[in-house]
Amino acid sequence: MTTTGASRAILKDIDTFVGSSGDEDDKIDALNQILLAVHGKKESFTQLIADLGDYLTNTDDLLRARGTLLLSEVLSRLPELQLNGDSIMYLCKFFTARLSDYPSVPEVLKGVIALMKYHNLSDTVVQELLRNLFNEVNVQSLSQTNRKVAFELLTLSLNRYQTATQELKSDFVFGFIQAMDGEKDPRNLLIVFRLVPIIINLFPDYTRFSEELFEVVSCYFPITFKPKSNDPAAISREDLITSLRNAMTSSPAFASFCLPFLLDKLSSDLKETKLDSLVTLSVAAGAFGNASEPFLEQVWSGLRLEYTGKGVVDGVKNAVDRVVVEFSQNLDGQPLAKWVNLIAGETMQLVKDGADPELDSEFVRILTENVASASKKSCCLVVDVVLPPLVDSNSSEISSGLLVKLLAVCAEQFTGSDENPMKQYTEKVTSLLMDRLSSNDTSAVDGLCSILESSLVSVEEEEKAVRTLSNLLLSSHRGNRDYFLTSLGRLSKRKPKLFNDIVLPSLFDSIQKDETKRGEVYQMLPSLCLHDDVIIRVVPRLMESLRQQFGRSEEDPTLGRTLYSIALTNAKSPTVCNLFVDTVVVDILDLLVERSLKQSDAVKSSFLQPFLSLLKVLLHNVGDEEKAKLVDVLIGKITDESRNFKAFSSSATASQVQLTLFSSLAVIYSSQSSGKMEEQHFLEKLREISVKNNDNIDERVVDVPEDDIRSRANQSIATIINRAEPSVTRNFVEMSVSECWAGGVLQERKRAVRCLGWIVKALLMRGEAQGDEIVDSIIQHLDDDEIQEELITCFQIMMREDEDILSKARGTRTRVLYRQKFFFRVLPLLLSNYNALPDQTKSTRISAIYNVTQELPQSVVASQVKTLIPVMTSSLDGGVPSIMQCTMGMFIEFFRSENTRSHLKENSAELIEKFLRVATADSRMLNRVTALRCLASVADHGDKEEVLKKKQRVVQGLVKLLDDHKRLVRKEAVKTRGVWINVN
Repeated sequence: MTTTGASRAILKDIDTFVGSSGDEDDKIDALNQILLAVHGKKESFTQLIADLGDYLTNTDDLLRARGTLLLSEVLSRLPELQLNGDSIMYLCKFFTARLSDYPSVPEVLKGVIALMKYHNLSDTVVQELLRNLFNEVNVQSLSQTNRKVAFELLTLSLNRYQTATQELKSDFVFGFIQAMDGEKDPRNLLIVFRLVPIIINLFPDYTRFSEELFEVVSCYFPITFKPKSNDPAAISREDLITSLRNAMTSSPAFASFCLPFLLDKLSSDLKETKLDSLVTLSVAAGAFGNASEPFLEQVWSGLRLEYTGKGVVDGVKNAVDRVVVEFSQNLDGQPLAKWVNLIAGETMQLVKDGADPELDSEFVRILTENVASASKKSCCLVVDVVLPPLVDSNSSEISSGLLVKLLAVCAEQFTGSDENPMKQYTEKVTSLLMDRLSSNDTSAVDGLCSILESSLVSVEEEEKAVRTLSNLLLSSHRGNRDYFLTSLGRLSKRKPKLFNDIVLPSLFDSIQKDETKRGEVYQMLPSLCLHDDVIIRVVPRLMESLRQQFGRSEEDPTLGRTLYSIALTNAKSPTVCNLFVDTVVVDILDLLVERSLKQSDAVKSSFLQPFLSLLKVLLHNVGDEEKAKLVDVLIGKITDESRNFKAFSSSATASQVQLTLFSSLAVIYSSQSSGKMEEQHFLEKLREISVKNNDNIDERVVDVPEDDIRSRANQSIATIINRAEPSVTRNFVEMSVSECWAGGVLQERKRAVRCLGWIVKALLMRGEAQGDEIVDSIIQHLDDDEIQEELITCFQIMMREDEDILSKARGTRTRVLYRQKFFFRVLPLLLSNYNALPDQTKSTRISAIYNVTQELPQSVVASQVKTLIPVMTSSLDGGVPSIMQCTMGMFIEFFRSENTRSHLKENSAELIEKFLRVATADSRMLNRVTALRCLASVADHGDKEEVLKKKQRVVQGLVKLLDDHKRLVRKEAVKTRGVWINVN
């Protein structure tokens, strides 16, 4: 081929790219050279067209298509290519004509998109391109990729050339229908589904083909497509469903096709199809609005079947509810009235007949919760249909139930409004409900409260109703009391003044008239005190009663529980919390202090517990400033010895020692330090409680709430040390360490070690080097027979996590991953020269390791399992019970965890033999039971090949344990042997 003016290099590249010979890499290289030449202006685009010459008109389909593709590639890959008007017009005419050339259509589509995207085409040219696309190209005969390009071209024309495209009117709509009809690929369907609402919005003439358009879209319902799990570029099923749903409901003109179609699909036995139909119906209700009117009876009939059908699934029922709500919200005028009458009429008939109470209740729920609650308009219509016959009905209690629910809906819909449709019926409704109350119709209570909340009645009627409710509360039996409590609690929230003026005096008067009512009234108050103004009135009365109770030396916990419950229920109210801080907690502590000065015996735990719980609630919820003040006041009162109140002294009475719990809890549950907290003498007092012998703690103070007094003191010490600067507490810490190793009274020394465990925990959490030094000292003293058990417990204290104590929520200073760092530091120290140690020392070290690993994530322990296995395996041969117990406990935990079990598999054979020997030969029952559990763990998680090899030996070896003289051993043997028998 020869072309005048073209360089031989370009001609060669054109021949290489267009020609049928040559491999793909050569063609890509040739295309890149052509692009560089055109981009560098060594070859003009006009010249390129000329150089292509006969390729564009060649009778060979492949060469003609490749020539066209070269033009399209240049246009696509060089978006900034400058083309003059003549070149653009030439290309448009060329591509328009070439759309009728089937072999070149894919290449033409690519070129047309590039022209439309990167160059400005005239409206006439765009219209001509689109007409030829619709007239000459059978889109569905193209490959998936090329069909996608065709749909992207339509999308581009609607976005970039909207005016030109709109002028095609119904021709575009018809062409689109033809193009998408029969499309099967989900990727292409997603595009066309999303185009439907756009086309409907831009082309009013679509109504000429509305049925055809709906038909080609709805045939894909329901979507059954499932994307490939291994395809990261796959579209989601949810996107496809949503886009189809929006397409099917994109125009009110679709109502006459869509609603019957969906109702037909609703009859499907497949739950997925049924749910999809219901969700689409709910979308249709919002989209079609009043256009749905001719089909409302059919819609309600279909929905009714779903409500009344057998075995209705909850998901389906919820979806049906949503449909009813959507129609109730989106209909208006006469269609809404028709819809309400359909449902209300059937509900009223069911209620009147009373043949099926369960069905009656369901339809009452539908009418009130789904229809009346949907909008103010629907609510008014329901009231107008239901109220006239209902207020005259005395047939059954369900009538009252419907009335009550409707009252509640009206109260919610018309809060603070004079437009409440119930207004005209108030007198009759109130009278009816009062009559029902006298007949013990508990559902009437809610209705009466709804009327009171809506302010529909006069002041006189309001007061009369509240008095009636209050009297019924006091006279009701326990079965009905909850109804009155709930309703009057609502009244307390909405009408606090009315509640304070009528209900509270009635309650407290009832106590004066009949002292036996006191407990009942106190138990009611937490359910009734739901407004700040009410609580401000109630709390002083309760505190006065509490003072009288202390004066009579009574320890009835009811009043304390009431105060605690009121605070807990209203803990989010700053007003309530501050009220309790200012007038309750401190007063209660003063009363307890006065009592302790008069009576030495301990306060009953059940009496003290509510006050301690109340303190915790307040420390959780008051602001930092109020919290610090409260803590300082409590500590100040507990440490004040001016009145011979010496709670921290070793000579303190039981009742005085108990009160240290207030200061301990104040420290533990506060979120920051306070001045009193960090005073050296307070720490020393806490330590005296923790360590020193005191018969009032160890003998006479029993059943202390939540934990013993000494533990709370230890936790307080740890909290203070963790928050305080090291310089403040260093001397105290050093003194605590030295007293542990100095000897002395054995019991006090043991307690000092426990206290030290908490001190070290506080230091380790904040990353203090002093903590590491003390841990080293603890390890060195592990062979001290007197305090070994306490030293082992220290490791458990150091590692244990507690969301309530020493946590970030409490303002604890915590180094990231402190427990993991502690583990990696202390494990080598505990294992150092392990095999050469005496058995007793080995026992303490393996126990310490056990305590450390129990409190760590197994993923952390996994990295050290290979280090531990030799030590643990050898420990099974020593015969020391405590060592064997800890070791086997660790093996069980390691086998249970996926992170650690893989490290044990290679030792399966050895472990099976050792566990079998312990299980069958050890004289101690607990060791035999634990070894059997280890054997079961190996069977489940050990190396399967080794387990199968040992199967027969283990099954036979366990036979004699089936007759063991200990029942627990026999029981575990049966279980473990069964596990091994089933190994396959």
